[in-house]
Amino acid sequence: MTRKSFAFIANGPGDQAAPALEWLCVYFDEHPKWTAHQFFDELTLSLKGLQVLPDGVLVMADEPLLKQLIGFWSKDSAARKTFIGRGERGESLFVKSCHFGGWSLENGLVYRKSVPNAGGEQPELKAKRIVAEGLKHLVEANNVVQLAPAGHTFRHPSGTVGKVFVQARELASSDAELGFAARSLAQLLPALRKADLEVVFVDSMGIYPIVRAALALGSATTRIESFRSYTDFSRLSRPVEPYAVVISASTTGGMARRCVEEMGFEKDRVATIIDLTRKGRQGLVLIALADHAPNLLTINSERSDTQIELVGEHFSSKSKPPRVVILGILHEPKLLRRFLLTVGREGTLPLNHTPSVAGKVRPLSLNGRVVVEDSEFVAWVREEVRWRLPLTVGHVIAADDNGSLELAGLVADEVLTITGKRPRVVEHGALTADAVKEARGVVVVQAVVGDGGLLREVSRDLREYIDTHCPRHFICGVSCPTSGESWQRLEQFLIRNPTERGYGFSSWLSLPIGTDVSTDTWDLYGEVAARLQTLPGPEDVHKDLVKKSVAMAVDCIRASACSFLCKPNGDPLDHTPGFVFLPEAFAETALPTDSLTFLIMSSVLQAARELKNPAIQLKSTGYESVVLAPENFQRFNDNILQACLLRAALPSELDYAASPDVSLLMKELLAKVFERQEYAYGGAALEFAAALLTGRIKLQSHHTDELLERARMALLNRGEPSRLLGLLYFAGRLE
Repeated sequence: MTRKSFAFIANGPGDQAAPALEWLCVYFDEHPKWTAHQFFDELTLSLKGLQVLPDGVLVMADEPLLKQLIGFWSKDSAARKTFIGRGERGESLFVKSCHFGGWSLENGLVYRKSVPNAGGEQPELKAKRIVAEGLKHLVEANNVVQLAPAGHTFRHPSGTVGKVFVQARELASSDAELGFAARSLAQLLPALRKADLEVVFVDSMGIYPIVRAALALGSATTRIESFRSYTDFSRLSRPVEPYAVVISASTTGGMARRCVEEMGFEKDRVATIIDLTRKGRQGLVLIALADHAPNLLTINSERSDTQIELVGEHFSSKSKPPRVVILGILHEPKLLRRFLLTVGREGTLPLNHTPSVAGKVRPLSLNGRVVVEDSEFVAWVREEVRWRLPLTVGHVIAADDNGSLELAGLVADEVLTITGKRPRVVEHGALTADAVKEARGVVVVQAVVGDGGLLREVSRDLREYIDTHCPRHFICGVSCPTSGESWQRLEQFLIRNPTERGYGFSSWLSLPIGTDVSTDTWDLYGEVAARLQTLPGPEDVHKDLVKKSVAMAVDCIRASACSFLCKPNGDPLDHTPGFVFLPEAFAETALPTDSLTFLIMSSVLQAARELKNPAIQLKSTGYESVVLAPENFQRFNDNILQACLLRAALPSELDYAASPDVSLLMKELLAKVFERQEYAYGGAALEFAAALLTGRIKLQSHHTDELLERARMALLNRGEPSRLLGLLYFAGRLE
């Protein structure tokens, strides 16, 4: 049965005969249409749920509803007597009186009527105490406060680390609880009761229902704006129109303090729903946890605790220590071997290849003409034409000029061989309504496909230019989408139509390679290089050494615009034979290029993310994050492979800050790489340093400090400028 009321026990002072009294307080929500039967049922259920009978009952409701409830009590004598009888044990009367209290916008909770059951009336509790006890009950009943388990600590969005996490959005779990919390908030913050209130700022949409319900008591037309994050909060400015600020929860009072002291908001217009304490806080506090549990103020966290990162009022995927994943043969993409043995070597263009026509420069790109010339692909296309294409094909549309025109010609020639009539080949740039106005069947081809943006564009144009019932088929050569899911979405988009039949779709080889996060690394490193030159160096004996080292690092980054960062000695990265993901037939010839190696590692990482085995899947969930085990950089110890891993991994997969143990392992690995920069083991030292500098690799703060201090001192003591020193000197100092 759904409860339509909110009941709790409030303790208060009595008289000399009864120094402490317990009251059953029942708040009735205004929204349901109450009957006398429902009213007494709610009272009875509230009373039955108690192990010990209270000394009295307090019925609370808004003034209009309260009059109705008092009428039920006065008129229904039979139901009243039954309820009173439930307050007896044997011949003793425990529940001695029933009081009624009304909520009003101006005065808050005010006693309206006392109805004694027997004996004398009990002393009334102060309204302030009743509200405090009700809010305390909401906090406890709805598990609003979370304590970090042993060995763990919460890291709040503000950067504060502590043992307490408060979820203000969980404060109310029913309409009655919401109504009680909203009225308590409205009574605390006078600005919410003002008719001229224009805007209320909130830090989380999780408290929107409470704030909206509080506003409904006065001016329901007031707008609510959420700044959601500390970043957006810093952009707030004090408005000209009447305002209020409601903060969901805090453990330090920092946001309210910034509101008042730094941003100029009036403190009587700022309220925090839940805080640890009222002492030393700016603005108003509705619930101070220390009033009920002072021990919360004495719980300290240890530096070695595993951090549980919080996002707003939610646990992030780092609610548990990260699960580490070691890449192995089980993570090999199913079609990788086929790709390598066909178009892999010749078809993979250099890193960040500049397209011949205007287009976006991507780290990975393929030569579509090599794809079209592959004998296995040509045989597949001919089979597709014979088995899958409609007989009415009269137009072949090439999506781009990266081998697609050659593919369109191949399809047109095969259709000519079969039907004796060669279809017209149309380039995408020449695709107009006139070009396909006589179409009875259309084939769209693209030799190399990413996530299919061009194919979507052609499909959209065809839906405008030709009749829906005109058959069409899409043929893709090699596709390198960001994920298998994005490829499935593309296929669904292309084949779906208003008719009873789906359009045709064929794909020769699909190899997901992950997101374009790798693009960001080249751009990011370039931006960092520009910033390094503007940062002030030390004003000591190392000034010239650091300046020269930074200049060397900047030159190194700029020289790597179409490659990886070089070795510390200036030589390019290299790798040795025996790469686990290379077929033997492939490895017998020359080693793969940097771009092909990067493509292999990118596809392996994406296959690991999409693997169905949850134990070794490289995918975070709502309960745990997943990181690449530091051991990966020892198993794939060729410096080129390490660089590829660092560039292709998502930042979250290199975030070791949530686990002291994994962070320590990564710190030790990095320390050895930096110390052995002159040997093959440390060949990728600059790539590791750049990842640290830009925050792509994250360790616990004390591990980062220890690592950088040790590495910097060793490099400074050498007395020689170096690229590694230029990167590491400002690592951890970039804002």
